[in-house]
Amino acid sequence: MHSFEAASRKDRTVGDARLIDALKAENANFQAALNIPAAGPPQTARGDYKLKQSYDKLQKEFQEPGVQSAEALELPQELNRLNTSLKIQLR
Repeated sequence: MHSFEAASRKDRTVGDARLIDALKAENANFQAALNIPAAGPPQTARGDYKLKQSYDKLQKEFQEPGVQSAEALELPQELNRLNTSLKIQLR
């Protein structure tokens, strides 16, 4: 590598590092202005996620008995069909 290329890359690296530091500082200022914790989502987002998980769990629990109830309602109809079929076969 030529010394000119090495110097050019070093200058770009230093410039990039300064830009990254400036962006980090700007981001910290925005977070402070918005009162957002530096790490992780806001508390409301965590609360919403937990609420959605609870809702999904309850919805699943309520749907399962509904399916069982629907199957229980279909059983007498199926028994009647089988009974009718058996009577026809016995004739």
